[in-house]
Amino acid sequence: MAGIEAKRVRSSGESRGSGYITPERRESETQNERLLDELLKLARPSDIWHMPDLSSRLDMTGGITTGIDSELDSLGKTVLFSAEMLDVLSKKRFPDRISFHEQPLMRMGREDSFREVFFGQINQQWFHEATVQQLEVAVKPVPRDKIERQKLFHEVAMCQHAASVGLPTFEILAFIKNQNAISADEPYGFIVTKYEPDVTTIDGLSWQDMTEEEAREKLEAAVETLALLHSNYLFHDDLAFRNVATTSGGLYPKIIDLERGGCLVGEKGNIMKISRFMSKDFSALAQSIDTELRDFFTNDRGLEVPTERYDFMFRNVFEPYYERMLQLGAGNEPTLLKAYENVVCRRHDEARGVQAYWRHVD
Repeated sequence: MAGIEAKRVRSSGESRGSGYITPERRESETQNERLLDELLKLARPSDIWHMPDLSSRLDMTGGITTGIDSELDSLGKTVLFSAEMLDVLSKKRFPDRISFHEQPLMRMGREDSFREVFFGQINQQWFHEATVQQLEVAVKPVPRDKIERQKLFHEVAMCQHAASVGLPTFEILAFIKNQNAISADEPYGFIVTKYEPDVTTIDGLSWQDMTEEEAREKLEAAVETLALLHSNYLFHDDLAFRNVATTSGGLYPKIIDLERGGCLVGEKGNIMKISRFMSKDFSALAQSIDTELRDFFTNDRGLEVPTERYDFMFRNVFEPYYERMLQLGAGNEPTLLKAYENVVCRRHDEARGVQAYWRHVD
């Protein structure tokens, strides 16, 4: 997983992954936790600035946003806090100490995080009042490799943009830079998001025990995520089941893991490009469906039947997606509907052995 906050992967009492952390991973994580604590304890009012809105730097043509790290460097600050964090600080005088305390139990079910996300509390203490302001957070180390660094800052920009248009995603609380690294192995810094314990992903569901009606109901989270993104010309690029997240017991979607996502707000008239990005999103989802639900479209010999696979996708993904897109106002965005028609018609033709091609080129 590569999202801003690691996901909770348990559902209905089940858990993906073994929960085992290698000694090397644990040592690396402990070092990062200590480093973050040290950086926060060293922070003074002159080191702190507001977290800028990076969505204004977002590449609107679908590429990975670059140059954000240089922009943050130019601020000359080591601690960037969101408005929420600064609001806490402004209600009192600057705290006598800001620190980080790990909370190991918060990581349950998140041990397979690709980005080695760790969890805990940021504490702000005022000694004269004997008070502590606590905020539970998820923390992602930012690697020194420039390409990997750009991906994470691109994800921040994507999340901020998604939030600005009303989409449900994780809240970015802070970026803490490791200004004076003494080792090349130390991270460039840390991205901090608000911890949300209610988030679950649908990869842990017992898909093989479901009827088609039950599967369709659970697939609504994926359909809703795609419709919310696409209606705003945003694309995920990796919407497998492990990246389809919900809250409140599966009632509401949560958009996560936008590290590879793309924004095509600047390409609204480019039907072919939108078709390609849309098709990749459906393909990522279809791969998970192939893995978990293939019994619905295989024959007695266990071989996949392409036409039945397409029909299953049409009934349970394409059709409800189209209806939801219309509800979200996509009828006023003809390029989105033409792109959708391209994707569906191409997959229809492929399933029936017809040479596929994009229908709309104007």
